[in-house]
Amino acid sequence: MGGRREGRPLNVISIQVRLIPEPRLRQMRVPSGSTVLQVLRLLKLNPEEVVVLKDKVPITEDDVVHEGDILEIVRVTSGG
Repeated sequence: MGGRREGRPLNVISIQVRLIPEPRLRQMRVPSGSTVLQVLRLLKLNPEEVVVLKDKVPITEDDVVHEGDILEIVRVTSGG
């Protein structure tokens, strides 16, 4: 039969996410081709309130995540 099971994406990848200041990494499985924005939506995070780092370098909402990526998500605050 086909390579797709009911309700499951055909290609799923594993990434890890750390929500700073949490020390632990969280394992996530997301559809292949997912963007940073889609990961943030899965985590119910507002993209305007966080900075996402990969290898200590900021990445954009449009960047595609890949198998084995480790993302660090830092909440940003502004004061007045």
